[in-house]
Amino acid sequence: MLTLADLKFAVFEAGSLWPYTWKRTREAAECVALERSQGTGKLHLVESEDEYQARHDAHFLGTFPLQEITEDFYNEMLNVLPPMYRQGALGFFMCEFTAGTITSQFARYEGKPYGAAVDICNAETWITPEKIKALPVAEPANMVSKRKRGRMMGANYQRVIPRDLFNEADLLKCLGRLYLLTEYRPSVRLLHSGSAFNIMQNESDGSIYCGNFCVIIGSRVFDHFRPLNSREPWPLWLRMRSDPDAEEFRAFDDGGAMSDELLELLG
Repeated sequence: MLTLADLKFAVFEAGSLWPYTWKRTREAAECVALERSQGTGKLHLVESEDEYQARHDAHFLGTFPLQEITEDFYNEMLNVLPPMYRQGALGFFMCEFTAGTITSQFARYEGKPYGAAVDICNAETWITPEKIKALPVAEPANMVSKRKRGRMMGANYQRVIPRDLFNEADLLKCLGRLYLLTEYRPSVRLLHSGSAFNIMQNESDGSIYCGNFCVIIGSRVFDHFRPLNSREPWPLWLRMRSDPDAEEFRAFDDGGAMSDELLELLG
C-alpha cells in the first residue's frame, strides 16, 4: 500500500512553493511534470523531498531575518500567545508556527530586543549572541504583528457557556485520543508549547483548534480543527498545511479508531 512516507518527489510549477503532487520515483514525477508543462503552458519541475524542504524553509526563514525590533513589538509577541522555551536558546519562541517547523524567536541581548524567523527543530537557525554582534547598525524595525494584520484567527472568539465548555473539552479529548493512538508510531510527532492549551477559532467557518499544538506526519505539518457545534462522537479533522488545495479528512471513525484516511497516511 502506498503511504505518505513513500512519496519522495514533488512536482511543482516553477516559482511556486506549493507542490502540485508528490510521486514515489523521480521518473514518475518527471512524467507528470512534462504532462503539466505541456497541458498548462507553464513550466513544471521536480524536486526531491530534501530539495523541496530546503527551498520551502529558506523562503519562510527569509521573510523575517534577524533584526533589532522595537520594545512594543517585542512585548506584544511575548504576551499575544503563551511563549515556548527551549533549553540553551535565548529568549522565547512563538507557539504559532508559520509553516512546518518554522516559527519566530524573540530575545533580549545587552538590553535590546531582537527577532527572527527560525526552525525550532534546527538550533543552527536560532538567534545567538554571535549573530546579533554581526548585525549592521540600524534602527529597530517597527513591525506589525500578524494579529494586527488580522491574519491570526480568534481575536473575536467569545465563549458562551455551556456550549463552548463542551466544544473545547471535545477538541482536547480528540487530541488526547490522537496522542494515545499514535504514541508509538515514529512517523507522527505531536508538538506542544508546554503552556496552557490555547483554543482559537477560525472566524471564516467557526471551527476551533489549539493554536499551540502541532501535528506532524512524516515531514509534513497538518492543521487540525473541530467543526462548529459538531455532533460527531470524535469530530477531529486534519488537513495538510503545505498544500492549499489538500482535502480535509477525519482523524477518527465513529468508534474512535483511526480513520481509513489516517491509516493510509501512516501505512
